[in-house]
Amino acid sequence: VGILNFNLVEDSRYIRSCKICDIETHEIFYDKLTFVYIELPKFNKEINELSTFADKWIYLLKNLSSLEEIPKALSEEPITTAFRIAEIAAYNEAERFAYHRSLKRFRDTRAQMEYAIIKSREEGAIAALRGTLLLLLREKFGEIPQAIERQIEAIESKEKLNLLLTRVVKANSISELEFEIVHRNR
Repeated sequence: VGILNFNLVEDSRYIRSCKICDIETHEIFYDKLTFVYIELPKFNKEINELSTFADKWIYLLKNLSSLEEIPKALSEEPITTAFRIAEIAAYNEAERFAYHRSLKRFRDTRAQMEYAIIKSREEGAIAALRGTLLLLLREKFGEIPQAIERQIEAIESKEKLNLLLTRVVKANSISELEFEIVHRNR
C-alpha cells in the first residue's frame, strides 16, 4: 500500500489497485502481487460522508495533523489505537522521555507481579507436596521423628519431594526412608 500525498493519475479515483503485467502480452505477470495506491489529494469526503472502513482510514490519514481529538465517527478499533499512537509520536522530547519512563515502570511492575505469581505457585506446589508427604508418612507409619519432619520442611525441590512420595508408597518402615530424607537432602 502506497499512501501518496500527490496525484498519480489525473482522474477522480483515490484508491487504485495495480498488478504487474507483461508489456507484450498484456497478461498479468503474477496475480498474487497487487499494489494499492491511495491518492490523498483526491479524497474530499467530509466526516459525515464516510461509508466504508477504508474511507474512515483515509480520512484519518489525510486529516490526522489537524485533528485535536478523534471524531465520534472514527471512534472504533483499530482507528482509535492508531490515533493514540499518532498522539504519542507527536510528543516533544520531554513528553516522549516521560512517556517511555512511565511505560518502563509499568512493564517492570507487571513483570514483577507475573514473577511473583509464578513463584508463589511454585512455592504453593512445594508446600502442598511437603504436606502430602508428611500426611502420607503419618498415615502409614504413625508418629514421625522431628528430625525427619524438619528435613522434609527444608526440601525445596519438587522432584525430590515427588521421589520421596513414590518411595513412601513402597516402603515398609520409616527407617527405609530415613536415609533418603536426611542424607540426600544435603
